Amino acid sequence: MPEKLLIIFCIYITVTGCVNTRPVIARDQHDIAIIDTSVHEQRQLMKGYALCQCILGAYKNDSTSLNDVSLSFYYDQSLYGENARVKVERFANDFARTIVPSKYPDYKGKRAVIYFCTQFYNSKTLDSLIISLDSDIMK
Repeated sequence: MPEKLLIIFCIYITVTGCVNTRPVIARDQHDIAIIDTSVHEQRQLMKGYALCQCILGAYKNDSTSLNDVSLSFYYDQSLYGENARVKVERFANDFARTIVPSKYPDYKGKRAVIYFCTQFYNSKTLDSLIISLDSDIMK
């Protein structure tokens, strides 16, 4: 049980710590959120989406991941089209499959999912993919 709580805590810290801007810039008179449509903000949302997908993809057989709705939050706020999301999902899942158990005896074959997904999040390769998808941002 403590391991599951640690995993949930690490995922929470990683996701909330990596995305440092808020997409909702205001609310109208009906309390409906006005989403920041700037290209920079949309790229940041897509990077957060990729990070969540990487972590969830790596833990796809873990029941803990079934209770996290972060991916839906990114999905709902993003203005990228479905084609862009599918490309990012595939890229993140492909990366997640490369995370193998550690060979060091101290780690007893466990994987450093949060570490490697954070490296993926900060990679120039992910940045390049997301920049190449700018034309898929719906205006």
